[in-house]
Amino acid sequence: MRLIPDRISTRIAATVIAALVATQIINGLVYVGIIGSADPEFDAHVLVERMAATARVIDAAPLGDRPQFIAALSQPPVALDLASQPPKEKSAETRPFDIARGKLRLVLGDPNRDVLFFKGDAERRGTAWVHLKDGAWLSMTVAEWPEPSGILGKLALQLALVAAVVGPLSVWAARKISAPLATFAQAAETFGVDSGAPPLKEAGPRELRIATRTFNRMQERLRRFIDDRTRMLAAMSHDLRTPLTRLRLRAEFVEDAEQQQKMLVELDEMTEMIDASLAFAREDARREEARRLDLGELVATVCDGAVDAHQDVAFELAPRSEILGRPGALRRAVANVVDNAVKYAGAARVRIVPMPGEFAVEVDDSGPGIPEAERERVFAPFYRIESSRNRGTGGVGLGLAVARSIAREHGGDISLANREEGGLRLTIIVPRFHGAQPSPR
Repeated sequence: MRLIPDRISTRIAATVIAALVATQIINGLVYVGIIGSADPEFDAHVLVERMAATARVIDAAPLGDRPQFIAALSQPPVALDLASQPPKEKSAETRPFDIARGKLRLVLGDPNRDVLFFKGDAERRGTAWVHLKDGAWLSMTVAEWPEPSGILGKLALQLALVAAVVGPLSVWAARKISAPLATFAQAAETFGVDSGAPPLKEAGPRELRIATRTFNRMQERLRRFIDDRTRMLAAMSHDLRTPLTRLRLRAEFVEDAEQQQKMLVELDEMTEMIDASLAFAREDARREEARRLDLGELVATVCDGAVDAHQDVAFELAPRSEILGRPGALRRAVANVVDNAVKYAGAARVRIVPMPGEFAVEVDDSGPGIPEAERERVFAPFYRIESSRNRGTGGVGLGLAVARSIAREHGGDISLANREEGGLRLTIIVPRFHGAQPSPR
């Protein structure tokens, strides 16, 4: 199957054609091996019966009428003649001729009858000579049977006709059958990028319609789950503002200045976390529509914005990198990663690396790196490693969590690795674009 394109329709068509060709080959081989010819007249048993019947007729016919009988019975592929003596050369003694000689004597009912066989020239297969009762010899010359090459040529022509006629029909039928499955696969891929994609139309065979119905239900349940989570997050963040405001008012009445300042700092940090959560919930609720875009242009725009903000960010020009995604969300993910590198390392170097089936956005910095035990924890919401727990660096620990969430919504992911030359490399994986753009809702 490695030689066949990786498509169900092509494989179905190839299977049908291969089965038909194999059937034709087997039938041809059986036909050639058992029958030996396309014409039953050439069968050895039929020829022996015909020779014996002819010999009995000529043997019983009056001498004067024999020429008329010879002329009447001389029909292709057998030519008859009468002679007083057979040829002087040595008769054929091969096993096939010995078997034919024995069968002919058995049919004639005379085991002692003189029967000779001679191999023919290039145009004749051979001649059988039967000794008649009056001493004359009857010769029966059989035309040459088709050569194996001729039979194989006809078989090859038959196979070519089968492939020419059945091939296009098989491809058309296979594409017709597999089209709903291709649509189903495209819908699943689109849902990985846009959870708000419209439900898939139920079409195709019964099993595929059931799978489509199940997929639509799963999509609806996931959409409701995401919406409920977003609304709950927004409600919790909003409701926390009231007790935080009351706490701030009470902190104003604390007489100990040092304790008061610590309380206000903690309240400011909690307020910032709530504001970040609300911003994330509002953006997630907007449900930006996925579309076809160039990842290189998007990343370049983010880097240019960072440079305009006087940040040390460099971007290597990349070839066109087409993806299907939500530009606003992807822009935020890349910006979060670049900002993270600038905050904790002072600079960022960004490039796009083409990979099989996907693109990798690599963001390098020259900072201290991250211990291996912390590399997954930093993607948890509101988590910051101990060395970054200061107000100078800013942030509440949502940047990488949001970036990974966006990358995974697009069918990709984010990973961290320490560079050998020092610093950290953060890689955003985004699948390549392949397939039709999703239908507008």
